[in-house]
Amino acid sequence: MKKLFAFISVLLVASMVFADVTAKKLPDGKIEATFFYGNPRATEVLLAGDFTNWQNGALPMEKGEKGFSLTKVFDAGTTVKYKFITDGNWTTDLKAPDFVDDGFGGKNSMAELDAIAGGDASAAPKAGLKFQTWSNLGLQATFDACEKGDDGKYDNALKPAAVGLGAKSYWKFGGSIVPNVPVYVEVALAELEPDNEGNVGYSNLYKRNERDLGDGMKNFLTDLMFDPIYWFGGQGSAKTYLGHFKTGVETGWVDWTTGYKYAKLPRHKNVNWDTVDQEWEAGYLEVGGYNHFATGTMFNEWVKGLTDGNVDLNVVFAPNRSADRAGNRYGVFSYANATLFGNHYIDVQYNGAYGTEFDKVLDEIYENDLIFGYKGTFGPLTFKGNYLLNLYGSQEVTVGGTKYKSFFNPASSDVGAVNDDVDDKQDNMAANVNITFSNDFITAMVGYRFRGAQANMMYVEQGADDHDHLQDNLGYLNRQRFFADINVTPTDALSIGVVPYLETKFNKDVDSNDAAHNFKNKDTMLLVVRPKVGFKISDNMAIDGYGEVSYISEDEDKFVRGSDKENFVFNEAGLKFAATFEDSPLAKLDVIYGYDGNTDEVKYAMHSLLAEAGLSNGWNLQAGVGIRTHYADVDDFDKTGVLPAGFALGTSKQICKKYSTTFIAQFLYGFNPYNDFGDKWCNFKLDDYIIDRDIITGEGKVSSLYNKAAVRVGLSFDF
Repeated sequence: MKKLFAFISVLLVASMVFADVTAKKLPDGKIEATFFYGNPRATEVLLAGDFTNWQNGALPMEKGEKGFSLTKVFDAGTTVKYKFITDGNWTTDLKAPDFVDDGFGGKNSMAELDAIAGGDASAAPKAGLKFQTWSNLGLQATFDACEKGDDGKYDNALKPAAVGLGAKSYWKFGGSIVPNVPVYVEVALAELEPDNEGNVGYSNLYKRNERDLGDGMKNFLTDLMFDPIYWFGGQGSAKTYLGHFKTGVETGWVDWTTGYKYAKLPRHKNVNWDTVDQEWEAGYLEVGGYNHFATGTMFNEWVKGLTDGNVDLNVVFAPNRSADRAGNRYGVFSYANATLFGNHYIDVQYNGAYGTEFDKVLDEIYENDLIFGYKGTFGPLTFKGNYLLNLYGSQEVTVGGTKYKSFFNPASSDVGAVNDDVDDKQDNMAANVNITFSNDFITAMVGYRFRGAQANMMYVEQGADDHDHLQDNLGYLNRQRFFADINVTPTDALSIGVVPYLETKFNKDVDSNDAAHNFKNKDTMLLVVRPKVGFKISDNMAIDGYGEVSYISEDEDKFVRGSDKENFVFNEAGLKFAATFEDSPLAKLDVIYGYDGNTDEVKYAMHSLLAEAGLSNGWNLQAGVGIRTHYADVDDFDKTGVLPAGFALGTSKQICKKYSTTFIAQFLYGFNPYNDFGDKWCNFKLDDYIIDRDIITGEGKVSSLYNKAAVRVGLSFDF
């Protein structure tokens, strides 16, 4: 009886303290929504949703005695999709009225605010599929702005290069066919990509010296009548396809999901590391898939009841055919984690890479990952630690009667072929340990990490789709780093911080397979220091900035800037001014300066100045300018076809709230600070405060406008 009472008590408490959203109608017809996350042990909680551009504009929640809360006003008729970010971890509000698949192996909370304000806040998710779409339609015209003349020099005359009509459209159906049977289907209806000949934008209507505008229009009008999806979908390039398909059963004790093709594996974060990448697909084309078995809420609450609320246990077992991400190799990932007595968290994970044929799945085990994680809170101190051990296998193959040892090459990795019997076992290891002290005045974290010469972590991307997630988690091969992150707040308005790290080779006797980031001298030390400062001018106005400098100890590994080689360089810097205004035609203003000294394989540096103004009538205005400076002995701009300066103008406005329809128009000249078409292309593409793209790209790349101009206009839908 005592255990039954404890189980019921824990269940009731858990249902009250985890999270919640409430809403009420205001006299002006708008709705005031309050989001609550009930974990007072968390250090920082952010609210991220479709109304904050997710993580880019996530809102800090205010800490109270019982947890964190935030109140925000929305227009009537608003339905929000959201998550909490708790100490860096994405968390779904399990008490939300409804849920939709997030496309990354998890689910977003969803709330129809009108219904909640009308007293229907506790309505349970209903059976039935919900339709979502992320679609973009855009007309783009590009011009060559810098072409070589007969004299060998480049002129600045604008010449039409290409005109095209582009579409990217994803249709998503998610929900439950019947209660407790979730389904998620995503179809890529159109995914027309830019051409591969250096033209920024589309060229399906006109391309100089190749496609006449009249013929392009005839082609468009004909196919618009007879086969529009084929025309917008890529015209023979198979860009209309089933993207994600997921289904399963939720029993409360065990939740099962299965996915196919481009469905993302359910993400997992093991303390410091993302050990199952949110971008890792089940497979490509017609292969690949996974099963995912996880303990459900009833099991979790049963364990809490047995332990008087002192243990929160989760177990996952996920066999899959995605160990190589392409859907050819069988594998598995599984983990168990537990929160003990509220202050201690442990996580143990196993990954395995097996064979590629169904009858030989376990004949050869090519890679085993053992990953351990721990997080503990001891008063003002928080300790985090991770450890990774790889156990590799090999295979004997016979060629022409001769036997050879075939080494395993981990997929989607920077490791390359691995030796299954290294002399130094630390080559197969990685670790990250750090400790944080925090009070009202200072937050200070110090840590150490290392990665062996062939340490790898399956189910984490490296290289694919321009992602460097494996290096983001583990660092470069055969490197060790001592690092810190210190922030002080001497006043409520002022914050000052510094992020330094010192990096050296981990094993001086072993060369990394990653030659691009390998130190030539075994004694090389790299020191990077990143100071930062923020000042709150008023409740509605703030300024913050940062810089980054690097020092390398050995001459053999000096930084290269043009023809100069230097031990000390200034890498980047940024400064942002942000203000909001009440009862004014100007609702908000952001001004961002960025300096990037590492562009184009260190031939050029970029200075950028961006401004974004939000008007009270809903219009968003943007302007930017970029100035390039070349390093020593790099040819002048009139000899390289690179414009020394460029600018950008843009505007956007949501013209339909119900269907989240945004009108977008942009003009770009030799400078492109925006996201690529279809990827929230009305927003600046920034990494901190510098432009996150190749400023000068190699042959065949289309992400830059260093010698072109472009006009873009279109619509974006996201509902």
